[in-house]
Amino acid sequence: MDITGRIPTYDKAVAFLADRSTDKRRKVIDELLARQSYGEQFASVWRERLAPPEMGSKKQGRDSFSPWLAAQFNESRAWSQIVTNLLTVEGRVRDQPQSAFIMANSDNFDPQPNLLADATSRLFWGVQLRCAECHDHPFAPWKQDDFWGTAAFFSRVRRGYALGKNPVGWTITEAPPDEPISRKFGKSMAAKGVPGPAIIVSVDGAKLEGRTVKGKFLGGSVAAWSDKGPFRTRFAKWATGKDHPYFAANTVNRWWAHFFGRGLVNPLDGFQPGNTPSHPDVLKLLVTELATTDFDLKHLIRVICNTRAYQRTSRPTKGNELDESLLSHMAVKPLRPEMLYNALSIALFQPQKKPGVGKTSFTPPVQPLPGISRPEFVRFFRSRDDEREGSQVNNGIPQLLRLMNGPLLNDRARILDQFAKRRLTSSEMINALMLAAYSRHPTNSERKMVTEFMAQYSDEKQAWSAVLWALLNSSEFTLNH
Repeated sequence: MDITGRIPTYDKAVAFLADRSTDKRRKVIDELLARQSYGEQFASVWRERLAPPEMGSKKQGRDSFSPWLAAQFNESRAWSQIVTNLLTVEGRVRDQPQSAFIMANSDNFDPQPNLLADATSRLFWGVQLRCAECHDHPFAPWKQDDFWGTAAFFSRVRRGYALGKNPVGWTITEAPPDEPISRKFGKSMAAKGVPGPAIIVSVDGAKLEGRTVKGKFLGGSVAAWSDKGPFRTRFAKWATGKDHPYFAANTVNRWWAHFFGRGLVNPLDGFQPGNTPSHPDVLKLLVTELATTDFDLKHLIRVICNTRAYQRTSRPTKGNELDESLLSHMAVKPLRPEMLYNALSIALFQPQKKPGVGKTSFTPPVQPLPGISRPEFVRFFRSRDDEREGSQVNNGIPQLLRLMNGPLLNDRARILDQFAKRRLTSSEMINALMLAAYSRHPTNSERKMVTEFMAQYSDEKQAWSAVLWALLNSSEFTLNH
């Protein structure tokens, strides 16, 4: 679920549980990272962070950004290179999918240096600079000069027209310092006549409004660049470098939070003096590992997923029920809507192994669900995640009622017909449905409960449909644990 956003099929779950080899988990991790669905999963996660789709909107254009992100992850592109491409993109928006990040931090399609400074520091460094936009940060050491010094590196980013006035023909470019910028492109914030990157603080800067602030490396000195630019490429090299004070640590922290539901540093934008990581030695070790491997995300995931901490049960024991940070048990995480759709599809349809293809994949193809398209399902179940905490909250009462009462889970599922063809006994059927839905065997009490429930029905097919309905509407199915 964490790596590919999909549950295994019944056959794969059976094979894994029967495997007695000591390295079976390592093999599965390697297999999952080799699947296309690995890139699709992390593209879905980062698409919402970098360029959030409009909530509930049905009028969304073609999404070229998600496929671009998926390709970057699947091609094992270094995270530093992916972020560099986001920060330095130029050219026509239609031809540059990675321009979505710049455009998401625009106003009326004009890139805004202050929005870019906030998003860059928060997402890529784990630093909350926005509170220093109009005044010095009240709880952290960041000053207004830190915020606007970061914004200065984006002061010359603007949009232009390539083909007519249609937005698909707009371009992103970094204007020369002395080039006049028409008001139809928005008021320039670039400070003319000042060597190096600089910005004229906007009205959002309150007491600094109208003042010229030079580009400044966060926590360091002013950029001693005396030429006329462009500057974003050099800024990105520093912003994503191994020696950056926060880039590698934030990368580790965000991927750790994806797998554990909580960062080593919490909240995720809480990198600042005085906010101590829950496990400083672990963070330091993983930062070194990530930097040594040139920001190889697959390697980082292998390290995290092969730890004993990640493989712990989510069932608390007496004494650790309230633990949220010491990794005594795995955190329970609500499923993202894309993951829930995938899980329902696999559980209901159980894709079969094709003759002569070999072993059944851990990441089977996702079949369309009857009565609802994937985009419609995702829109209905999507809500803003609390990215400061690393959690995804998307299941509310309206959504669950739709699952419980809608035709999706109340029609005859193909999985029941597939299992019926195997001529399973009642005991075997209970086992099969539990494995298909939960990837585990039922307990004795669960077997007894299902048997007593079945006795209430005269129609056996209807009874099995009701059992499957109950399994798929349970918290165990809709939560990642």
